[in-house]
Amino acid sequence: MDWRTLALISDKIRLKEIGKAFDSLNEFLTGIEGIPSKKYSKHMERARRYLQMSNYLKANVELKQVLSHAKLPDYEAYSLRALCLFALEKNENALFYVNEAIKTWSKIPAIHFFSSIGEHFNSLCIESLNQDHHDQAFHWNDVAIISNPLEPEYWYNRGLILKEKGKWVDALNSLEKCLLLGQILGKKAKYENQLWYNKGLIFMASGKPHKALKCFEAALAIDPSYEQALEKKKIVEKLPTN
Repeated sequence: MDWRTLALISDKIRLKEIGKAFDSLNEFLTGIEGIPSKKYSKHMERARRYLQMSNYLKANVELKQVLSHAKLPDYEAYSLRALCLFALEKNENALFYVNEAIKTWSKIPAIHFFSSIGEHFNSLCIESLNQDHHDQAFHWNDVAIISNPLEPEYWYNRGLILKEKGKWVDALNSLEKCLLLGQILGKKAKYENQLWYNKGLIFMASGKPHKALKCFEAALAIDPSYEQALEKKKIVEKLPTN
């Protein structure tokens, strides 16, 4: 794949035209994907449109049709359906499609390009988050997750952004997805102590000190020298646990 193709695909992802980016990439996977049927293309287009609207229920229905018309294992459909099912809190079903996507991923080396694209936009997300530009951070995080929904770190960052925006439930769900994917993929997160610490902060802010305490203890179990978690633990221990 030459630099012009890489630049073209990168630009499409930057504009959140993920579907078009996949289409461009698939042109270079001759003999792997085959020519998609009209029904496949129709349902995939609808699914992508619903995903842009965050309508995960309808996107999931369309992706089910996509998979029924797919000629061969389809990484994009598997990973996007996993994303939908996670969003719909159907974790067990989502994990099935995570595993299918992983198996397909390993068979298509060229698609690893999307991993590096996700890393690029994740770095932009972190930069925006560090500057307290939460809306911009959420935008870059959205692109990173669509590029690679199976990367635990992207879900961790989503949890941090949502925490800063005061969306406690959504933040906790994203952090849980990070832990779950990390377990499935065998990726022990280098920031796992911080993940538990941030879960503790969310529970503190939402008036659940007993749950916060367990999170701070989990963070300290990973890193006993974690001063911030130790300080918060001492504060929570003095609070009433009704």
